[in-house]
Amino acid sequence: MLGLLLALGTRVGFAQANFWQQTNGPIGGSVSSLAINPLTQDIWAATRGAGVFHTADDGESWIPSSAGLTNVNVVALVINPITRDVFAGTFSGVFRSTDNGASWAPANTGLTNVAVRAFGRNALGHLLTGTAGGIYRSTNNGENWTAVNTGLTTMDVRCFALHASGGVFAGTFGGGVFRSTDNGSSWKPANFGLMDNEEVYCLAVSASGDIFAGTRGHGVFRSTDYGESWLAVNAGLKNFYIRSLAINASGHIFAGMDGDGVFRSTDRDLNWTPINTGLANLYVWSLAIKTTSYIFAGTDGDGVFRSVQPITAVQENAGNRPISFALAQNYPNPFNPSTMIRFSLPRLNQVVLKVYDTLGNEVATLVNAKLSAGHHEVKWNARDLASGIYLYRLQAGELIVSKKLILLK
Repeated sequence: MLGLLLALGTRVGFAQANFWQQTNGPIGGSVSSLAINPLTQDIWAATRGAGVFHTADDGESWIPSSAGLTNVNVVALVINPITRDVFAGTFSGVFRSTDNGASWAPANTGLTNVAVRAFGRNALGHLLTGTAGGIYRSTNNGENWTAVNTGLTTMDVRCFALHASGGVFAGTFGGGVFRSTDNGSSWKPANFGLMDNEEVYCLAVSASGDIFAGTRGHGVFRSTDYGESWLAVNAGLKNFYIRSLAINASGHIFAGMDGDGVFRSTDRDLNWTPINTGLANLYVWSLAIKTTSYIFAGTDGDGVFRSVQPITAVQENAGNRPISFALAQNYPNPFNPSTMIRFSLPRLNQVVLKVYDTLGNEVATLVNAKLSAGHHEVKWNARDLASGIYLYRLQAGELIVSKKLILLK
């Protein structure tokens, strides 16, 4: 996005030289997964050996939240943004909490393989779980599960990512990446450019639509064409064992590694630099970024660290700051299959940018985040949609504006 750069201010009480500071937990186990409640911004941590914790104060205090978990080796977490139910994945199956972690109950009906590795969601909001024996989907908030493995030739599924165009990507251990364009009902391999038998530990999608895959031993790969092809982007990396990936509102990419901490890339050419000052444990298994732009890192044995200051902020340049709210016409228009949508914000605001068909059906959510003042742009890839007229609608606070765009294939 335009007009964004690193924040210059520091949080009072912490050394300016350090990028990271250690939070006050969780105590015990390795932090295998981090999840952020999109409504409350509470942070949830899954640990291998100590169960689940959550914090409402950015890690100043962590609340143990494992009552009812019969397996405290938790490897994955996901939060339903509508019901606020929290799901924990273990090698004994799925557990669900409907009371903010006060209690848990098994949610395994239909789950014939209970070695859960990962959670994801499709474009309809349905829950996906990756297991050592394939992918399962729940259309009713975890009440029951159905296997959805058509086309999936490697069954050990380690991660998911949802593309803005509606496609779902699954990373596997030994079979690379698979893509679904029908909300997880069927899958096709998407591995051109990846190593043979690639072990994919994490996936992330940028606002521009680029897809990133973190692998075990071969570093980071990027696809700019919806998974049709991949290219290794490892300039500056010292370690090719990538455990976690996260992308902030500026498009900066963060990679957590086994033994070398966190590296960051802020440029389109993806040159990586380490950001490890203050990080006492360099085995980073999980990353998460809040809408306040603080980044959190879960480590193997030393709990969670957080950035001392926000990782993005608006450039304080009056000459560049917009004076009004504006939504530009997409370019190119007509387009096939990608187009850029630009908009301007005069102040910090909660922003939602969605695309609808002419019947009013939502077909894509491109932005749903709190963004700072400045000029922003989003790339939308509509390769899975039919030709026609669509509407894109931008809401920032009480201000709403819509424009038409034309997909012509």
